[in-house]
Amino acid sequence: MSSDGRYIKHMAFAVRDAHATLKRYQDFVGVGHDAEVKDYPKSRNRVAQFWVGDIEYQLCQSLDEGGRFDQWIKDRGYEG
Repeated sequence: MSSDGRYIKHMAFAVRDAHATLKRYQDFVGVGHDAEVKDYPKSRNRVAQFWVGDIEYQLCQSLDEGGRFDQWIKDRGYEG
């Protein structure tokens, strides 16, 4: 935590495929080996969630074309 009390709680990334992206994080960055991947039927999202230090990372995938994260990627032309 910074001296003024601000800190990063979590980082969320829109991805096309949570499982494939998680594998890249595990293989190339060496993090996320303890990740949980969960589907959320109500919001139609899949999220791979893991911690790096005190920061929660979320790799967020829409399960439907035009969903929240799918649209984010389409609007920008890249994952992120």
